[in-house]
Amino acid sequence: MEFLTPSFVLAMLLALTVHEYAHGFAASLLGDNTARHAGRLTLNPLAHLDLLGTLMFLTVGFGWAKPVPIDPRAFRNEKRDTTITALAGPLSNFLLAVAVVLLAKFVLILPLTSGEVARPFLVTFFQDSLFLNLGLRALNLLPIAPL
Repeated sequence: MEFLTPSFVLAMLLALTVHEYAHGFAASLLGDNTARHAGRLTLNPLAHLDLLGTLMFLTVGFGWAKPVPIDPRAFRNEKRDTTITALAGPLSNFLLAVAVVLLAKFVLILPLTSGEVARPFLVTFFQDSLFLNLGLRALNLLPIAPL
């Protein structure tokens, strides 16, 4: 798999952004507005990219984003709400993977008005998205503290 392709970069930006946003959104729903105050409750990929993590993704296909800050003391039930916030990222990657499969099934059966020019890019993008989202989901479910 090549990591410097436009489809991989787009898939990576989408997967990381949605993942980190989901953490912040869940925390916000549960009473912690730390991510919102830090400007991290956004779907702007630039807010979530870590320089070294992004370079690693682009060179070896494995990297990371800036973790969304949370303050567990702001939660009503600290243990439960911290767990829900932690699981929001992997859940978002699973849902994004399902959406990619459904979108791929729908888009790839339609005749494209621009001919077959976009089809190879779309196939590669859908494959890259599926790979990244399922990989992020699995990695983030490992019982390792920073994940």
